Amino acid sequence: MKKIFILILISYFSFSSMAQSIELVEYATGFSSPVEIVNAGDDRLFVVERRGIIKILDASANTLATPFLDIDNLIPNISGQSERGLLGLAFHPDYANNGLFYVNYTNTSDNTVIAQYSRDASDPNLADINSANILMTVSQPAGNHNGGCLRFGPDGYLYIGMGDGGSGNDPWNNSQDPQELLGKMLRIDVNNPASMIPPDNPFVNDANVLDEIWAIGVRNPWKFSFDKETGDLWIADVGQNAWEEIDFQPASSTGGENYGWRCYEGNHLNNNVSTVNCPPQSDLVNPIYEIPHQGFSGPCSITGGYVYRGSESPDLIGKYICADFCSGEFFIVEPDGAGGWIGQEVADPNYDVSTFGEDVNGELYVARLSNGRIYKIKSDACASLMLSVNVTSEPCVGEANGSADVTGAGGTPPYMFSPNLDLANLAPDDYSITITDDSGCNTSVNFTINSLPLPTVPVVNVNDNDLSTAGGFSSYQWFLDGQPISGATTEVYSIEESGNYSVQVTDTNGCSNTSTNTNVIFTGLTAIPAIETVNITPNPFDKNIYIEISVKENIDLEMEILDLNGKNIYSKKISINKKHSQQINLEQLSSGIYYLNLKSENRIVAKKIVKN
Repeated sequence: MKKIFILILISYFSFSSMAQSIELVEYATGFSSPVEIVNAGDDRLFVVERRGIIKILDASANTLATPFLDIDNLIPNISGQSERGLLGLAFHPDYANNGLFYVNYTNTSDNTVIAQYSRDASDPNLADINSANILMTVSQPAGNHNGGCLRFGPDGYLYIGMGDGGSGNDPWNNSQDPQELLGKMLRIDVNNPASMIPPDNPFVNDANVLDEIWAIGVRNPWKFSFDKETGDLWIADVGQNAWEEIDFQPASSTGGENYGWRCYEGNHLNNNVSTVNCPPQSDLVNPIYEIPHQGFSGPCSITGGYVYRGSESPDLIGKYICADFCSGEFFIVEPDGAGGWIGQEVADPNYDVSTFGEDVNGELYVARLSNGRIYKIKSDACASLMLSVNVTSEPCVGEANGSADVTGAGGTPPYMFSPNLDLANLAPDDYSITITDDSGCNTSVNFTINSLPLPTVPVVNVNDNDLSTAGGFSSYQWFLDGQPISGATTEVYSIEESGNYSVQVTDTNGCSNTSTNTNVIFTGLTAIPAIETVNITPNPFDKNIYIEISVKENIDLEMEILDLNGKNIYSKKISINKKHSQQINLEQLSSGIYYLNLKSENRIVAKKIVKN
């Protein structure tokens, strides 16, 4: 019997695939280790080079000859994949009027510096190199995990991503130390230089926690961003050696989140450190998406991106796009429609993506560290084509009647599906189905039809005329000589005639199994109306039984004794006028159950006898 999915009992299995992908279109070249791309509220893009230089791309993607800012002399010598240097840039929300911007760099003492600069009073494409005002310096115990990202939130405050201080597994436990700025998301008020602490920062009234701290427990937040439409905060946190993670903070947050590092890496307990003093996981905020860490041949260092809010690729709107520096894989994360999140890989150009950028119109860009090129993100022409498969039923063992619904959407209808499967009669197996639209776009879904186990073979228990089997099944059906008995649909059935009985049981999955036949002899006197009483003494017996039969009218009977297998042990024809009595010696029989049968034509009266 095929399993039928009932809404209140069973959930449908759903498999889906969307041909969501992106393409990267080269936009500009000629940069040296770019690590940040930022707009200043106009059509220019500012590209940050790790060596300490910020260059401007104009609206036509031309690089201006003179750098906007050059602080190379403040930056240590760097090369390769060093995590030091000029790492972050953010323009004041009122930059058009006040000309203020902020940088995050590692100084020659390897410490993090947050500094404010002004643009040149006479040239909007130049910064005033002499306007530097250091707002904050944070000591770094090691040369890696410097974070470096700066972003102004929709509240007008400057957010700063601080790594845990480096080395591996945060040996100083900086991320969970409330008296350390390392391993935290910070929030400061640059408009209030005397204090710089927003009054609504989550820990301003807690003497045990530094006032600048907005959130706790990050490892190395390599790029975070605010959704320009909703104000939600997205944080990409680089993992240690197992999981890359994306953290989400809704715009309604009042801060104070603990994202778990070093106690947890992603959703997983970090067994590389002592977790004795770690808070319970229920006090932590889990990532909404995590990517398994696979060394340098696969994902190993997440680069945070943005929620797309442009207009050139409508199918990307509302989707968060990020990439992995090591593998070059691009990922999209978006709501799943049920209060959770879903992510998928959408491209694998094998680019060492060091940063994303967003222009004033919400279009997105990425930079490659190694070749210094900037690319614009576009959606692929086949991006909207979607295929979903819902497994609606699965077959029981030995059957091939599983079923599934296949639905296509997006792309350019009409659709063609291959192979041409009989979706109403699917045997247990792994399947792959491909949808192709009228434009030649295609995507595939893999799905599985499982084989549902049968219930255990039922056993028929006999107690005189009452038959029973195990309880707990969804339904029962009793059979007599292979034919279903009308109304016999419970776990207990009282027979009315002799014959071969069996029972079929059906479980909650809709799978059935049937017992073997059991020969049962009906023991009621009503089978031969002429018989009034049959007495057998003693019963149980040791040697002899004494039989006394009384009748209402004269009758000829065949009296026989059978074992449980139906073997005849004793037989005698008798004629009775009112009463018949006799003794039979059965000393030779083995201990067990036997039946005394009285037969008249095709009718039988049976009585159970027991030998001690």
